[in-house]
Parts: sequence; C-alpha cells; structure tokens
Amino acid sequence: MGLEDFFNKSGLYEKFDFENFTEEQILNIFFHVKQNSVLNHIKSLDSFCVICNQQTTFISADKSNRHLEEILIDLKSKSEGNPSNEDVIRKKGLIDFLNDIGTFHRIFHCPRDPKNHLHNQEYHFLVTDNLFTKIGQYPSVVDKEKYSIQKYRVLKKEIYQELNTAIGLYTHGNGIGSFVYLRRIIEKHMVIPALEKMLGDGEIEKEDTVNIDFKKKMALAKSYLPEYLSENSKIYSILSKGVHELSEKECLKHFTVLRTSIELILDEKISQIEEEKKKKMIRQQLNEIN
Repeated sequence: MGLEDFFNKSGLYEKFDFENFTEEQILNIFFHVKQNSVLNHIKSLDSFCVICNQQTTFISADKSNRHLEEILIDLKSKSEGNPSNEDVIRKKGLIDFLNDIGTFHRIFHCPRDPKNHLHNQEYHFLVTDNLFTKIGQYPSVVDKEKYSIQKYRVLKKEIYQELNTAIGLYTHGNGIGSFVYLRRIIEKHMVIPALEKMLGDGEIEKEDTVNIDFKKKMALAKSYLPEYLSENSKIYSILSKGVHELSEKECLKHFTVLRTSIELILDEKISQIEEEKKKKMIRQQLNEIN
C-alpha cells in the first residue's frame, strides 16, 4: 500500500507493524516539515473535499515536533559508531521515540479555503507496543469514497449501496462483513442475472443450475460474465474463504485488492453499456442516411 493510499484508504483500528515500513516512510507518515527534504515526501493528498464537493489536491500542514530534530541528530550519532548496524540502530531508536510520544496528528488543507477547518482532512494515529494504528480521521473514508464510486449507480443503485456498505464496514474494522457485501455484488448482480438470461434464451435448463455449488454456476455463466471476472474467478473464491474461514485481520489486510478487483469488474460492465449505447446511436444515424 502506497503512503497516499495509507492515508486515504486504510481502515480505522487496523494495526500496522513498523517492520513493514522503511525508516523514511515511517517519518513521512507522522511528520511533515516543508524545509526538510527527508520529511516532506507527503506534501499533498489527492482526495475528495466533502465541503467543496469535488476532487481536490490537499496541502499538508507543517507538522514538526520540537524534539524531532534533536532525536534525528541523536539517532544519527548513535548509528555512526556502528556502521554495520546503522540502519537497524537508527530505526529502533526512531520506533522507541514514537512509542514515547504515543499519539500523532496530521492535517491537510483544502487550497480553496485553507483557513476553514471544515475543509481539512485530518488523521490521528496511536503508537503502542511497536505497532501503529489509525484511530481517527475526518472526513470518514466512506464520505470521501462516495465520490469515487458514484459512477456505479449507472449499473444499479443496489450495486452502489453494497459497495458503499463494504467500504464502511472495512473502515470500521469489520473485515468479514466487508467481504460479504463484495461477494454479494458478484452473486446478485453478475452471476445470477447471467444465468437468468441463459435460461430465458433457452441456452440452459433449470435442472442445470440445481444441486451445483456457486463456482460451477460461475463456470456455467462464464461467457456472459465480464472478462475480468471470468479470467479471475479466484476473486470469488477468496471472498468466500474470507466469509467462512479467514480472520477479521486477514480480511482487512486483503480488502483493498479485493475491492479494486470488484471495481475493475464494474468498470468493464460500464464500458460494455457505453459501447452498446454508442453502437445503437451509430446504427440509428446510419439508417437516417439515404
């Protein structure tokens, strides 16, 4: 997960291990000092302003800490005497320093009205036991993501609602519940309608769909499903495994890639609809030519 995605898309209360981040990434999550080349990598965030009601590039507030420069100098001096273990010693010292402080707050200002705090995007982190957690943010991921998933209303209002519910559950730490709603999109809005069309067209009989598991139903409807879903049926298998076997933590860990997979499937459906509309329009225009 990139650092921008960490701010924009990671859910609340998911615990992150410092071991999975470099020293530089850790510093840039918690601090932003404009004049420091090491601490200014996250200068902005592309996100949705819920007050302006449009996509915006938010600018990071300068978020220094009065002890930060001292601790960085101290860590550098300690590691210089141990060149073979320099990175390990410095990173351990940094994590100890973050554990001592405990809580962190990052603010990003909307450039359209930077002095109005209602436009801000704010993130709160807790560091404890060598782990860190996003414990709060404004606005919520759900409120921000409503913009990016609005386009799926053109397919069906229910699809938008179920994707929105999945995102909401994920952001509140309910990984298994989020998988349930992602899986429903495949079942209710992809596979079942495809089978119904095949039945209506006489391509299959009702008996063909009885007493078979859902994977076989997907295989039966393969030619009517979006290509990305047909080629990646593992998506459904992972979602089912999440509902029945995986822990909350495992589901939360894999949510973003599963959500993106569902969105790729939905994007393909939208493209198909737009292509059919274009073909219909061109047919009509061609028929009008004498």
